[in-house]
Amino acid sequence: LKDQLNYFNEAIADYDQAIMIKPTYAAYYNRGLANFSLNNFAAAVTDYGNAIALNSKNGDLYYNRALAKTALNDKKGALADYNQAVVLSSNNEQAYLNKANIELSLSDIKAALVDYTKVITINPGNIEAYANRSVIRLNKKEFAAAISDINKVLAADPKNLLSIYNRALAYDQLGNNKEAITDYSL
Repeated sequence: LKDQLNYFNEAIADYDQAIMIKPTYAAYYNRGLANFSLNNFAAAVTDYGNAIALNSKNGDLYYNRALAKTALNDKKGALADYNQAVVLSSNNEQAYLNKANIELSLSDIKAALVDYTKVITINPGNIEAYANRSVIRLNKKEFAAAISDINKVLAADPKNLLSIYNRALAYDQLGNNKEAITDYSL
């Protein structure tokens, strides 16, 4: 671990010198990565911002700045960066997932539902997106749709107790008592 910390600190020193000679988006981006790795999130945000100023068409720069802003609990700032990241990289599954998670935490249920669905379109095997979308669908009283999502989660993770419980709730709301009792019994 100490070697890794030394490596990142040395890398930052090298990037400092490179930026003094010739500031490039790559130097700022790489210094941002090193700062992020050292949990220097505010410095990483600054570095990614400088990189964006030099290359505003790179979705990875916005994505990484969003990660750093999330670490600083700047949800609205992170959301703005995730929005730009998906504009520039429309198949960035993780950006859509992180974006949806923030939207959900900010109670923007409609946007979160759209983005979880986009994640599933990009990667039909993304279990986290199915699980989170199922909770939204339960809350919206879309019980059959919630069960469908939950079944995808349970196909990949049959012992997921929260999903089993949520499916039991959905079955109960639909009047499928036998299925609800079976799930409640697990």
